[in-house]
Amino acid sequence: MPLLVIGRDKEFNTRIGIEEGLPEWEIQLFEQTWHELIKKQITLSRNSILLFAKQSTHAVHLDRPDIVVNGILKVIKQTSY
Repeated sequence: MPLLVIGRDKEFNTRIGIEEGLPEWEIQLFEQTWHELIKKQITLSRNSILLFAKQSTHAVHLDRPDIVVNGILKVIKQTSY
């Protein structure tokens, strides 16, 4: 089963969190944990693709629709005969 996992930009979100007043240590821990969870998702399929969308928040589809479209095209190309 093909699987596409798209993660947000850890550094970008850390900067946003700090700008919004969150403690730096807390947002760094949160983003590192989130990043590790995203990476673990690729183990759900032997046919997986992992992408990280630079300059994106959790709403990757809104921030970087190009990454979503390119990811879908990669999955289609990978599964086409």
